[in-house]
Amino acid sequence: MEESARDWLERRAEGFLRKVGLAEGDTVLDFGCNEGNYAAPAARIVGKAGRVYALDKDTEALQEIAQASKQKGLHNIRCLQVPEDGDIPLPCCSVDAVLLYDVLHRGYFPEHARRMKALRSICRVLKGRGMLSFYPTHLKKYGMTFDKALSEVEAVCFTSREESRRRLVHDGRLTRGRVFSYRKRGTCGQER
Repeated sequence: MEESARDWLERRAEGFLRKVGLAEGDTVLDFGCNEGNYAAPAARIVGKAGRVYALDKDTEALQEIAQASKQKGLHNIRCLQVPEDGDIPLPCCSVDAVLLYDVLHRGYFPEHARRMKALRSICRVLKGRGMLSFYPTHLKKYGMTFDKALSEVEAVCFTSREESRRRLVHDGRLTRGRVFSYRKRGTCGQER
């Protein structure tokens, strides 16, 4: 990882996630967390009263996150290993916010039906009016567009809240990207 990216994660990631909408006491799902770049700063924000679920299909990456969390004294991170097409192993309406960064594109979910299944699973675990922070990447490479990706998100149970261009870490580099914030429509049990 580039030094500037590492520096940003240590100094600025918490501010970035606070602007996204994370707060003390929240329960956060980092869906497709990979190396866990956002799990540790999220855990510091939500504090002892909150929890961060780092979800990924890569067992080795999750083991590294667990070890690093322990070394940093972050006892509020729980790692969840889930196969690519597996359901999120969390109760309905149990999460305040979901981070969906660099995951929902044709590289990980090549078929429309698989992307929609993942989005419905995210919707299921979000509390009523819960927040989804979405950073779509690699869209052109996989024949997607921003409009198509956003329309898939909105088709499930989300209402657009805002779009911002922010600096964040992606693929080990500091970059500027389009981050979209959504709210879940309706309350638990009333999703479309």
